[in-house]
Amino acid sequence: MLLKTFLSIRNKIGTYARISRLNKPIGFFLFLFPILWTFWLLEQGKPRLKVLFIFMLGTFSMRSAGCIINDLLDKDYDAFVQRTKDRPFPKKEIKKKEALILFFLFVFLSILLVFQLSYISIIFSIIVFILTIVYPLIKRFNHFPQVVLGISTGLSIPMIFFETINNFFSIECLTLFLINLVWTLIYDTQYAMADKKYDIKIGLKSTAILFSKFNQIAICIFQFLMMIMLIYIGVQKKLSSIYFSSLFLILLIFLYQYHLISRDESNLYLKAFLSNGLVGCILFLGILLSYF
Repeated sequence: MLLKTFLSIRNKIGTYARISRLNKPIGFFLFLFPILWTFWLLEQGKPRLKVLFIFMLGTFSMRSAGCIINDLLDKDYDAFVQRTKDRPFPKKEIKKKEALILFFLFVFLSILLVFQLSYISIIFSIIVFILTIVYPLIKRFNHFPQVVLGISTGLSIPMIFFETINNFFSIECLTLFLINLVWTLIYDTQYAMADKKYDIKIGLKSTAILFSKFNQIAICIFQFLMMIMLIYIGVQKKLSSIYFSSLFLILLIFLYQYHLISRDESNLYLKAFLSNGLVGCILFLGILLSYF
């Protein structure tokens, strides 16, 4: 009896971890890296640890909340998509009430964190919360959920600017915001390409469906724009040759991604998507080491 109870609790914890995507941290890191880039660039490699920790933990909690609400709103669609058919709702491993409780626990944690910041950050956080709810619904009406995701994650950048230098009206802030937006379009379009044929069947939309046979070209254009903006940031901030060496490595990864997505295989689209974690990490190391 005791063993049965233990196994039941363990399975339930595993289900909660899966619906929160704790078992797939790549999403958290993709959201986190632009925050790290911004902190290190603004504070020249010496970020205030308390504020950095608030943003890191806030990113974790809102990402988990976003994954839960995404699964809750998509519960009638996920069973028809190969990649998502084994999620907790299609497998009937979790109830709607449980998911909502878990969602609001993560939201409550986010609220506790953001109330330690300025009123401007609170206003931005409200917008992020609304976009987090809206994001799963956008793909039912138009092809731009990836844009909504990029804006939602990118709003942390002006928040960091205001918390750090009390101002977010600058070319530097706008450039970093656009870098995040374009990068999101790159990796989330690659992600959506894996589900494209299923999404078309069930009537959902994405940039992958919008660009259709021009997906590779569109992603190449986004990668080019991202590289141009990253070069501008490096020149503007007078970063060292280590930073520009990191950009060369990122260019190689982008070429590797093009090789992967030029073949019509879902697992290769996902492989290209996952390689963006390396893009974010290399860029962060390039910035970090520029201040040594």
